[in-house]
Amino acid sequence: MDVWALGSIIYYMIYGDAPFKSMSEYLTFEKIKTCDYTFPEDDGPQAFDPEAKDLIEKIFVRQSLGTLSQCTYSECSPRSSIPRNG
Repeated sequence: MDVWALGSIIYYMIYGDAPFKSMSEYLTFEKIKTCDYTFPEDDGPQAFDPEAKDLIEKIFVRQSLGTLSQCTYSECSPRSSIPRNG
């Protein structure tokens, strides 16, 4: 999830608004679940650099929430692959 949050921050820093903003908290969450976001017009004053747009598109890849909830913390945690001493 940290990489996904980074994508939101990059989008916000370039455009000045959240990528999944909506009229209510509920609708915002629905947009997040379906990965429903748009970029400003390519020829407009707030157009995204093509490389930044490509990076954000690669970060905002929709993944099944069920996949995350079906594993234990130690299975999903990146730290689970770090060997422990003692």
